[in-house]
Amino acid sequence: MAFAVELYFDDAAETAVRHIWQSLTDNGHASPLLNDAFTPHISLAVYDTPALEQPLFNHNLAEFAQGLRPFPFRLSHIGIFATAESVVFLGATATPQLLTVHKQFHEQMTTFASMLRPYYAPGNWVPHCTITYGETAVAVSAAFPILYKASLPINGRIQSVGLVQVSPTHVKELKKHPLSKGKTS
Repeated sequence: MAFAVELYFDDAAETAVRHIWQSLTDNGHASPLLNDAFTPHISLAVYDTPALEQPLFNHNLAEFAQGLRPFPFRLSHIGIFATAESVVFLGATATPQLLTVHKQFHEQMTTFASMLRPYYAPGNWVPHCTITYGETAVAVSAAFPILYKASLPINGRIQSVGLVQVSPTHVKELKKHPLSKGKTS
């Protein structure tokens, strides 16, 4: 079991990503993300733990969200993590603003650092929006002509941050906080 902290998009950007998920499915590459439980996002962190001390975590997450204003982002390219998970993604441009938000989040959540997946640590993080995962190398290669037709870049705004409980086939939203004011605009 894992817990993820996700940055959520405005409606137009979310719809654009869902359209890409649907295009893959329509062309024989069913995205496991194409159901109502999954929401397009950029993950700030994933924590591997059977239980997360949610009251403290949620308090810190709410404070983090209150300190931020909605801010722009851009999904600018297609990429793949050639790992066992075989993740195909839309890469988010690593702007100074996005990197600062990531750094501020991890500074606020140091209590939970021992549970953090190394991919999400500052200095390792590759900001991205997952398109599909768990495919064979052949299936990933076959999906690229479909993805090449995607209308990129996708420009949007980060509107909220959420905490979800995840497994390979399931996601459950636990908390969602709108970005309201603060350091980043």
